[in-house]
Amino acid sequence: MAKSSWPRRLFSAVWNGITRVRLALSNILFLLVIAFLLFVLLGDSREPHPEKAALLLNLAGTVVDEKSPVDPLQALLAEPAPEDHEVLLRDVIDAIEFARDDAAINSLVMELDELGHVGISKTQEIAVALESFKATGKPVVAVADFFTQDQFLLASYADTIIVNPLGGVGIEGFASYRSYFRQTLEKLSLSMHVFHAGEFKSIAEPFLRDDMAPGEKLLTGPWLEVLWGQYAATVEAQRELAPGSVNTYVNSFAGSLAEQGGDTAALALKAGLVDKVLDRDQANEYLVELVGASNEDGLFEAVMFEPYVRRMRPSELVPMEG
Repeated sequence: MAKSSWPRRLFSAVWNGITRVRLALSNILFLLVIAFLLFVLLGDSREPHPEKAALLLNLAGTVVDEKSPVDPLQALLAEPAPEDHEVLLRDVIDAIEFARDDAAINSLVMELDELGHVGISKTQEIAVALESFKATGKPVVAVADFFTQDQFLLASYADTIIVNPLGGVGIEGFASYRSYFRQTLEKLSLSMHVFHAGEFKSIAEPFLRDDMAPGEKLLTGPWLEVLWGQYAATVEAQRELAPGSVNTYVNSFAGSLAEQGGDTAALALKAGLVDKVLDRDQANEYLVELVGASNEDGLFEAVMFEPYVRRMRPSELVPMEG
């Protein structure tokens, strides 16, 4: 068999060398990926725990039982807005329960300015964990520049509620609103023909009326009153207010506000809804004293609940030590 020419042998040797280098680099990259995954999944990546700190419930967006599916492409193309952020109810409760038994956590601070919605039912579930936390003697503080009605129900379970001097407590009650299009349809020369049997058939009312029918009011009013009664009774019990105090605050808001010179924070303090009126610097000073520690920026020492619960929650991949 004839020997191949030296250029061909040289090319073959170079090509084989390139192939071996490529395979070696591929194997090294593969091993690095495996090592990284093992480090993430099995390694202990916990940062040193502060000796004294507050658990910071900096709730933002909406508290949900289960997070909504996320479109990967949309997540890559656009940064989610703060109001679209979702917080798992289970994470909130677990964080409070872990902190209850954590000797390094000596208090709990709820920062509620960014909380969009939590609702009565989820607040009640969080409240059970908060009451268990307070039973250990650890204080709970709620802080906000301004408390919305939804935020304040959760804040009412705190031992101390702090509001900004430029803020207040916005409680308005519950209502049900619908849009009505009868006049619009008339202007467009559109006619609606609705067939129904029986009473209280309100599904087509928006196309036939300009306001809520008496029958619909008769149905909607009672369940709104039940919800409002539950809300008011909870706030009054937690804040140790006389029955009817919340209704008085809402119904006489305009007159009471005028008496306070338009100062909504002073009105909330007088009504017993908040305990302290402090600006952000003053609130931080109060919390530094409460916690007994501050970080390098001079802020009260705190661990945020979402990283905390991920760190404290047992991993399914790592067996618990007996």
